[in-house]
Amino acid sequence: MSYRARQLQLLKSKWFIVVGEQRGPGFDDVSYPAFSPDGNRLAYAASQDNKWFIVIGDQRGPAFDFVGTPVFSPDGKLLAYRAKQNHKWFIVLGDKRGPEFGMVMTPVFSPDGKRVAYRAWQGGTGSIVVGDKRGPEFKEVGPPIFSPDGKTVAHAATQDNKWFIVIGDQRGPQLDFLVGDLVFDPVGVKVAYFALHGTAFQGNKFFVVIGDKRGPEFDEVGPPIFSPDGNKVAYGARLGRELWWKVMDVR
Repeated sequence: MSYRARQLQLLKSKWFIVVGEQRGPGFDDVSYPAFSPDGNRLAYAASQDNKWFIVIGDQRGPAFDFVGTPVFSPDGKLLAYRAKQNHKWFIVLGDKRGPEFGMVMTPVFSPDGKRVAYRAWQGGTGSIVVGDKRGPEFKEVGPPIFSPDGKTVAHAATQDNKWFIVIGDQRGPQLDFLVGDLVFDPVGVKVAYFALHGTAFQGNKFFVVIGDKRGPEFDEVGPPIFSPDGNKVAYGARLGRELWWKVMDVR
């Protein structure tokens, strides 16, 4: 068990991370800790004297104006996080610093741990960056997800007041408003997600989309889940006071 805690002192309080019964060093502030997948390594962001850095065990990383919560690779060997320096945001992967943007969000690792993907904004447009390669620009982009084999990235995007998903370099059908809860099938070919028909405030109906196949409309739907063979998608749904478990055939 680990948690962040604060000790009040006469002139200034100190924050620290507690793991089991062991208390780490005190800092001006700390983020919530992150464990490596095998549980052997612990990392967190900390600030001291108006500078932020990542702490791994008893080692400090480089200091920046701000750093975000760290993320471990699936094998626990690499650490990635977002950082800010001189009003520019970038991703730090291991000891390498990525390209600079107006804003970036927390990165996600591919299943094999070899690449990271993240959202980035520059000049009023958003895009998905995979490694050092920036994808096409849109008005807005949603969080990226990797296919199970790590070869393909999918995300939601909006352009010209329409929402759609992007799988690799292919766009899905245009939708009225909001797409979310993206999930790849087991072989990384198709993506299922929910979408909203109408506006966010009246007359809205939710439905699940798989490829170019659209399910029935409901007042609310839950996250879609593929069957192990990838041939069906199940999800929860609500219509009025009735609750349903729905199953869609992918083929």
